[in-house]
Amino acid sequence: MSSFLKRLSEPRVASAFNRYFKLTFILALLTFGVVLFAHMSGERLRYLALIMPLILVFQYLAFEIQWSLSVRIYLRILAWGWIGLTAIYLLYLEFSR
Repeated sequence: MSSFLKRLSEPRVASAFNRYFKLTFILALLTFGVVLFAHMSGERLRYLALIMPLILVFQYLAFEIQWSLSVRIYLRILAWGWIGLTAIYLLYLEFSR
């Protein structure tokens, strides 16, 4: 059972092209989000242009790249915590109208 759980906790090893293509695509989305953030003034949804790509960045770093165990734990806590904060922010946007 412990070997099964260990295999689940280890990130899958993808080809180098696949890893770098995903990372490049996510960073391009983040750059596009920063540009949108800069050009959207005063709108309530402005921050979503930064929040959503950061979810992808944190999830990619936490689950796709092999780190030491302690770094992996911290990154996964950060990734899930960021999703939780995003959910709270979306609820705030929805119910504060």
